[in-house]
Amino acid sequence: MLSALAVCMIAYGFMFSWLPPSFLLLLLTPIALVALVVIWALPDTERPPIRSMEWAFACYFISLILWPYYLAIQIPGLPLLELRRLFAGAMLFFLLVSLSTSRTFRQEMKEIVVANRTFVTLLVSFVAVQVLSLILARERMHGLMTVVKNQLGWTAVFFVSVYLFSQPGRMKRWALTLVGLALTLSVIGFFEYRNQGVLWAEHIPSFLRVNDPAMVNLLTAVFREGRYRVVTTFSVSLSLAEFLALVMPFLIHGVLTAKTPLVRLACIAADIAIFSTILLTQARVGIVGAIVAHSFYGLVWAVRRWRTQKGSLIGPAATLAYPALFVLLGVAVLSVGRLRVMTLGGGTHAASTTGRLEQAAATGPVLLRSPLFGHGPRQGAGALGYTNPAGEVSIDSYLLAMLLDYGIVGFLLYYAMFIFMVIQALRVGSRYANPELAYVMPAGVALVVWLASKVVLAQEDSTSFTYMLLGLVAASVYLARRIQAKQDAVAVAPQVVSRSR
Repeated sequence: MLSALAVCMIAYGFMFSWLPPSFLLLLLTPIALVALVVIWALPDTERPPIRSMEWAFACYFISLILWPYYLAIQIPGLPLLELRRLFAGAMLFFLLVSLSTSRTFRQEMKEIVVANRTFVTLLVSFVAVQVLSLILARERMHGLMTVVKNQLGWTAVFFVSVYLFSQPGRMKRWALTLVGLALTLSVIGFFEYRNQGVLWAEHIPSFLRVNDPAMVNLLTAVFREGRYRVVTTFSVSLSLAEFLALVMPFLIHGVLTAKTPLVRLACIAADIAIFSTILLTQARVGIVGAIVAHSFYGLVWAVRRWRTQKGSLIGPAATLAYPALFVLLGVAVLSVGRLRVMTLGGGTHAASTTGRLEQAAATGPVLLRSPLFGHGPRQGAGALGYTNPAGEVSIDSYLLAMLLDYGIVGFLLYYAMFIFMVIQALRVGSRYANPELAYVMPAGVALVVWLASKVVLAQEDSTSFTYMLLGLVAASVYLARRIQAKQDAVAVAPQVVSRSR
């Protein structure tokens, strides 16, 4: 028995040293399975590591925004150790331990899942499609690594965030942290623009410097018409602009709901600072996102005020004025030269616009080769075969990327998740005035901004963040159900007393 175990260990070690790093995930599978068995066998306790999970989530959130993903620890023979993934792994570990050891935690998670049954069904179905898409993938190991990363940065993030956001005060704390992180990026962007280059490009320690040409490209200064494009901690300036636009609904919410003039002025100043940083990126996706955030949130706020404050004329007046405002906005975009260039593009944007149109035209035949489940995770761009002027294989629209990666089934499931949660956010936000549900409306508007940006942007820098938004909406749906149950119980109680008499 011992000799057989020794032979297996020697063979296992030999495979570790002989196989390329891309096969490391398969070799780690037995270790992961043993770890899961150990976690499952842990005894029950009334003190699960929820606090540790919350700290890991906070560290992951901060590193996701402020730590460039390309600054990673590189150990020969091992994959890159990204800081955010280390925190995500710790977060997932504490989640699994809590599920295994606490009956109370399991019961609460079950109630949250039941309250969001439709969304969780869509989410699990999309995970299944990601796995099924590996069957047709050309590079299965690369696809498998992508699926594992997605479950760590997307699915696990959702389940951790939905639990944490269901606890009192967590949504407000997270929203304040989000605004603080966005303002920090704005400060970094200001100094980066003055520096005309990434601030840490020449100061990266050797143990964080990755020997990859892609990293050199990320750290190379990019100019348009002689003006530097700010990027801060993101991979490209477009992703930075997208994220800042996603933050804006929370600032607009602060402006409209602030109880003191000082808080309202602070939110306005923060909104202006973030918009100024978007201008420094010179990214149309950020400008359009800012317009969508302000206009859509204003419409939602007006409709909600009309429904909740019947005696006020502000709600109906603002709501009925919106069609005219949209027409005026459209006329301004088409007639004002600078605004048209900032949103629709001009001569310097012609190449990117043409590229997106060419990619859209070529997508149909490529999709028909594997229509149901696509070509595999992160392999749609390779199947499309479009190269930019620099000779790099690329795909610019997330709509096309999802179609080619996961097929029609995956595409429909993925976007059904987000559209369904936007509807849920608007429903809960317009029906309940409870302070615990105050942030569901800006989260829903942020998801609308994200859906709009994905039409022209395929980068996934902010995707993990959007799963936090989904978690916030799901937690709000769960809390709204609890609030409704209490209201129903209070309404029924007098009837029961009167009947007993």
